[in-house]
Amino acid sequence: MENPYEYAMATEFVVPRQEADILSDGPDYRDPKMQQAFAIKVSKTLSNISKSLPDLNGGGWLIVSHSICQVDGAILISFLLQRPKR
Repeated sequence: MENPYEYAMATEFVVPRQEADILSDGPDYRDPKMQQAFAIKVSKTLSNISKSLPDLNGGGWLIVSHSICQVDGAILISFLLQRPKR
């Protein structure tokens, strides 16, 4: 049976502070202020990607999974998108 869906990936870098403010060993996410700043940036990122899905490559996409990892001083969020095959 053929898979009835098609998939795509979307990625977003979230930088919690200006690069000049990031220490060489990276930000300390144990700090409550950093956690709050990170949460605000991630919330905005989710809002922006949700708003863009209807127009992204013909629309119809849903976010079915995500992954978050730290890359140097930034956070990389990857989204797995799915829609019915057209």
